Amino acid sequence: MTKLIFYPTLCILATAAALNAQLDWNSANADGDWNTPESWDLGVLPTATDFARINGGNATVSGVANADKLTTGG
Repeated sequence: MTKLIFYPTLCILATAAALNAQLDWNSANADGDWNTPESWDLGVLPTATDFARINGGNATVSGVANADKLTTGG
């Protein structure tokens, strides 16, 4: 019975953790556009469930910009 409860709980927790990725801004080798994947450390654009962090540099938003949470500054 314990395994029956443990595995579904583990799957739910793993999914919940993956849904809120933290993506850091890194436009050093990109054009500085929010919608360019290379402007982000992981090479993916933030979604409505991600935390986006811009610690330096300028970000240009050419279209829709999604993030669950956005922090700026050092």
